[in-house]
Amino acid sequence: MRSADSRQRFFISPSSFDNIGEVLKAMGEGFAHDVLGWGELKHWQATAPRDVLFLNCAMRFGFGYARKVAGMISEFVAAGGTLYASDWAMRAVQRAFPDMLQLDSLGGKGQAHCDVVDRGLQEMIGRRINIEFDIGSWRRIARVDSSVRVYMAAAGQGTANASAGLPIVVGFRHGRGNVLCTSFHNKSQTSDQERRLLRFLVLQPILASAAVDAAQAIESRQFQPGRQIFSTINCGQTSPPFVFDAAVGQSLLYFVNWSGTARLRLIVKDPSGNLYCDKLSNQPPLGCEVAQTAAGRWTCQIVGAEVSHENFPFVLTLAAATTAKPSAAFAPAKSQVDASESVVRVPTKAANTFYVPPPPPPRSRPGPAAAPSPRTTDIKIPPPPPPRQHRRDR
Repeated sequence: MRSADSRQRFFISPSSFDNIGEVLKAMGEGFAHDVLGWGELKHWQATAPRDVLFLNCAMRFGFGYARKVAGMISEFVAAGGTLYASDWAMRAVQRAFPDMLQLDSLGGKGQAHCDVVDRGLQEMIGRRINIEFDIGSWRRIARVDSSVRVYMAAAGQGTANASAGLPIVVGFRHGRGNVLCTSFHNKSQTSDQERRLLRFLVLQPILASAAVDAAQAIESRQFQPGRQIFSTINCGQTSPPFVFDAAVGQSLLYFVNWSGTARLRLIVKDPSGNLYCDKLSNQPPLGCEVAQTAAGRWTCQIVGAEVSHENFPFVLTLAAATTAKPSAAFAPAKSQVDASESVVRVPTKAANTFYVPPPPPPRSRPGPAAAPSPRTTDIKIPPPPPPRQHRRDR
């Protein structure tokens, strides 16, 4: 079956310890997908640059299969595809991108208390969540590259051998594509909070390219991309208010992006509840800039004027700056605009501008020290284990 959006299709590996297909099915017809057999997957080629491939956890990734699909995965992501991999499927990610992610020892069966360190994900599930590891021998992430974004990390409690700071959900860019990895099985998460996490694990890969486009456009305007909120909207529905506590004189930028057929409205109100911006567009992106804000809590909401299917996905980026270049494209509109209006796209760059790396380690050779970059998270990554002799692909 094909996705309702002809420009983007979803593919999954056969279910084993995981079944991400059940999560997609529960979200409705807009998330229809193709199941690829194990033999087919080894030689699979994407049909469009922004296709999404979900890899369910399976033990075969530890017995040679990871090596067989690593080349396909590397080419798929470099060309613009998005990959989601859970638990043992991360062996294939490590094979395809050895400089980005390394795995070490195995975790145990039990529960891990986790900190949600990504501000956008906090909007969806809160700051702390308990993750259930239904089976032992799950893959622990030992080390990540400085460009890897950590969404969730263990808080150092629980019974699943998850030490403090251990990354549990991570993502990174490679070439024109994106990768998202989780150490846990999605089918074992059953609480309401965990189900909201599973929606994120579906929406983030689907909207990954749209999110990167938004972040690059925002940075080109001298704003620092802040919270990225992945959500869905139905026809005629208004989202809950998303809030931003602004300081005096700050400039704010609201940026909505999506992929597919929809007409969305962006409504922004000032701290007094007065309407500041009301924009309607049938083409992404949709943006509104607030220059020299009044101090207080600003709110914005998204309205699904027309959408092609239920649970239509969109990504909202909230950004702030003390100074920014003025832009007529993001000027406030205090009344509804014509449905054909669309904010002009800002040309994007190939460079990664959203996954903000931490400062690099000092170099031994002389030279001016690089200024530290702002960090998205403050996660302590356990040191890698000592090298083993005659290590085989398990």
